[in-house]
Amino acid sequence: DYDEDPELGVWVQTQRYMYGEFASMNEAGDLKESICRAFDCAYPGQNKTGLTIEGIMNRVSQLNDIGFVWDPSGEQWMENYRKLLLYVKEFNSTAVPITYGADPGFGPWVHCQRRSYKRKTLSKERIQLLDSIGFVWDAISETSEVK
Repeated sequence: DYDEDPELGVWVQTQRYMYGEFASMNEAGDLKESICRAFDCAYPGQNKTGLTIEGIMNRVSQLNDIGFVWDPSGEQWMENYRKLLLYVKEFNSTAVPITYGADPGFGPWVHCQRRSYKRKTLSKERIQLLDSIGFVWDAISETSEVK
């Protein structure tokens, strides 16, 4: 929700939803047909609002040009990952205290990655990124090594 301009918030959510539908489609299919399914077009014409496929592609391109964030939770995850890179550079460890004073939300995020890994809910891509920086999945063993 965007309290300052609720209509804009709804519009942004709609763009993200439609783009997500398009992005999750099988890449082997016809591009225009995939766009039509995602954006509710009457292939090969227009969607219910009269927007053409070319218009939709142009809209996506324009939003990309201004740095539109299609996946805010993914972007937030990457922001925390970049923080972890800096933390590792400074402390040579991924043992971020759960109550890390410099950034109160950062310690819980690191803890959540370990928990998600144990529950097998962390994506392969994220596991690979964390593995690439020597992320220690067992915080207890890492903490004892640091001491």
